[in-house]
Amino acid sequence: MTIFADDATLVAGTSVLSGKDALRSSFAGAPFLKPDNNWVALTRAQNFQIDAQGDEGTFYFECHFYDLDSGSFAFQRGVTTSVVRSGDIWLIKEWRTIPISLSI
Repeated sequence: MTIFADDATLVAGTSVLSGKDALRSSFAGAPFLKPDNNWVALTRAQNFQIDAQGDEGTFYFECHFYDLDSGSFAFQRGVTTSVVRSGDIWLIKEWRTIPISLSI
């Protein structure tokens, strides 16, 4: 949780969570972090988009989780973050997800 600002928000569809405790709870229940899933994470570096202007910026990336048991994608999201500089580090101020798809 150290990568998030204290007042960070997570936006997924119409759901908005605010603060580190709410984000921690959301990630704790995330299907892509369940140890029983037999998933492989595919995050294509060529899809990273980074823009910084002074002490603020944005960072976009995609996460594709492939279920080895079913032979299909189980979870796919595009993530756009708003980041702010805090001293020598960058913190996520907003984490916004959208459904995306990748086929192989």
